Amino acid sequence: MQEGQLNSLVNSIISNLSSPGARLTDVLLQVKVFAKRAHQPQLQQWVESEIEGYPDSASTPEYRECRPPSYGHFVDTRGNQIKDAPIPSLGVETLDDYMATHTLREGLGALERLVAAGEEVLTVPWPGALAKHLQGRVFEGFACIEAKKILPASTIVQVIDTVKNRLLSFLLDVEDTQLSIEGDFNWLASGTLRRAFRAHVELPESDDDCREPSVFICHSSEDAAFADKLADTLQNEGLAVWIDKRRLVVGNDWIGRIEHGVASCDFVAVVVSENFVTKGPWAQKEFKMALVREVMEKRPIVLPVIIGDCDVPLSLRIQHSADFRKGYDKGIEELLQAIRGET
Repeated sequence: MQEGQLNSLVNSIISNLSSPGARLTDVLLQVKVFAKRAHQPQLQQWVESEIEGYPDSASTPEYRECRPPSYGHFVDTRGNQIKDAPIPSLGVETLDDYMATHTLREGLGALERLVAAGEEVLTVPWPGALAKHLQGRVFEGFACIEAKKILPASTIVQVIDTVKNRLLSFLLDVEDTQLSIEGDFNWLASGTLRRAFRAHVELPESDDDCREPSVFICHSSEDAAFADKLADTLQNEGLAVWIDKRRLVVGNDWIGRIEHGVASCDFVAVVVSENFVTKGPWAQKEFKMALVREVMEKRPIVLPVIIGDCDVPLSLRIQHSADFRKGYDKGIEELLQAIRGET
């Protein structure tokens, strides 16, 4: 399958997800192919975790957390037994924290097999060391020889259905997006895919969620000195900066790299000058790609950086601009306010 068939692949996945007899694990394998070809590593990582399961060291999405009841088998020194007794909250932090939640880390294939086998419950034994702490706490004079969490099959079905519904919502959101142009992946769709995924699949919070925004600097070659200074300033402010002079090397597919930069950065700072208007054909192409992203993603992306008097294009006049003609420090202040959403 070529990248030019990405939209067809999306339609196929939607059809399979909507089919009552489809195994979700099989559909996720298709999604894994889509994620790879659409250059969506976050989606690919999520799919792999859902198929293979989440390691104990990994964070999990909130829909894999549940609150199952716990039961114990108790015995005293005379041989009296109390079986399958509910274990209440005991006011002991270690025990109560363990009982409060359970994380389903199993891969979806294992969960689907449990449901298909007709299992009514999933039994999760307590660690022996924790069970020992129940001695005399639930029933006076009784030790706990076995404790377990009981998850009803409906809990497992709910996890499967949640994955299916969120994935379907994501795919329906991108169904009408132009994912390829002349057989190649359309990098301008990359931001749309990322945001649709974040909107429909709630991932555990990561350091990336708290990162500073990234900025692509669009400029004519004649304004390279100013662009370099601007890049240094933004980097010193902790921002990730994409500027062609520092990102392109001999042998690169420079058109593809620039398209990727425009598509993947949060903002595109357009250095507006007489040079940009009269001598910057490539800069204007980058600017137009960014405008397409604004329309597709329905949010501000283009940030005009005015450094000299010129006939500013109409499409830039309607944008909130940072006016460096007032002075470099004032222009930086306005630009950072726009990037960080400050007023």
